[in-house]
Amino acid sequence: MGLQCEPCGASVGFMPQQSGVTERTVTVVNLMANSNYTFMVEALNGVSELLPNKRFYTQVNVSTSVPAPSLVSELRAEKIEQRSLTLVWREPSHPNSSRAEYEIKYYEKEQKDKSYSTVKTAATRISVNNLKPGTTYVFLIRPFSTPAPSSSLLSASSSSSSSSPSPIDYGGYSAPLELQTLGECEYGHSSLLFLDYLIPTP
Repeated sequence: MGLQCEPCGASVGFMPQQSGVTERTVTVVNLMANSNYTFMVEALNGVSELLPNKRFYTQVNVSTSVPAPSLVSELRAEKIEQRSLTLVWREPSHPNSSRAEYEIKYYEKEQKDKSYSTVKTAATRISVNNLKPGTTYVFLIRPFSTPAPSSSLLSASSSSSSSSPSPIDYGGYSAPLELQTLGECEYGHSSLLFLDYLIPTP
């Protein structure tokens, strides 16, 4: 089944211009996000108008990406233990219908420029495990989105042997959040207090 194309709206602009271009580069502005466009490129010379039935075009298909989601807000700790903690945050507003997920980046405060770890989730709550007791960690989170596949995009690429993966758009990182896991002494002390409470006084 062929694709049904519609002319670009009046807001779409070509720089320096749409026709009569002598350079090999044209910038197209004011395109819609997450949309498919087809451009026809034709080379003209002095005799082109004399052969109206033998005009040759090169077709270029372009897919624009989706806007990146806005920043995540209100990142906080819901629970802190010796070797794990739970983070929660508020879902950002999305200017598109893309599928949003989150990437959490964290590292030991003293290891900022040496190593870090990342985890990904589609929820607004995650437990980070395998942490060191009594250690300060820095957490940052950013949203990312992957465009949902559309039937028109699949039809356009059906002639290809394989289609390229959808582009991923990352938002910016949130403000860093410093959290310290419980130390072994703190954990043991709280356990002893709990045991003392359970043992009856003779």
